[in-house]
Parts: sequence; structure tokens; C-alpha cells
Amino acid sequence: MKVIKNQNVVVIDVDNTLLMWDKNHDVQHNDSIEIRDPYDNYKTLHLRPHKVHCRLLRQYKGRGFTVIVWSKAGCLWAEAAVNVLGLADYVDFAMTKPDKYVDDAIKVEDIIGNRIYFEEKKP
Repeated sequence: MKVIKNQNVVVIDVDNTLLMWDKNHDVQHNDSIEIRDPYDNYKTLHLRPHKVHCRLLRQYKGRGFTVIVWSKAGCLWAEAAVNVLGLADYVDFAMTKPDKYVDDAIKVEDIIGNRIYFEEKKP
């Protein structure tokens, strides 16, 4: 078993949190980056980094947090996103977002607080 002994842990999602999806994700734009789909090596996507959330991730790591990046699209997608964004030195774990969780009757929000999300400024 692996144990995270740090009491400060932050979990950050990939899609529409670190990488922003536009309707036309197969066309490169000025602010988009190219990422290869790790589940389909022939498919290349052009997505925009959410710069505020990427900076927030680096700041959490700088403050001593254990940083976990997860994605419902799977651990390989989370890993690919971390690498293409140049965040590998700041991320401790990349994983699939859990499908379910079993917990006591206390709401998750009552323990960890509200979700953090910064709306992206449109160019």
C-alpha cells in the first residue's frame, strides 16, 4: 500500500480545468497547444491551457501540497496533460477520476470546502 503522509493534498481535474476544450479542437489556434491522445496515437488535439489553474497548481506545490491530477478520461490522459503543460515537476500523482466513493454521512463540501474554479477570461 502507498500512503500519502502529507496532510495538505489538492486534486485538480484536467478537462475544462487545466486544458480547455473548444468546439473545434482539431484546429490549432494562437493560444492552443498540441496534445496527442494517448489512447489513439493517431489523433492529435489542439486545446488551450487554463493559465490561472496551471499557475494555481504550481503555487500549491510550492506551498508543500501533494498534488494529484485526475481525469475521467483516464490516467494516461491525465499524464499526457501534465507532460504537455510542463507540470510534471509539480505533480505527484496522475490518476483516473474515481467512479464512486463511499463515505460517512458528512457531505464532502463540509470537510474540504467548496470547489475552486476560476472562470477563464475570453480573448
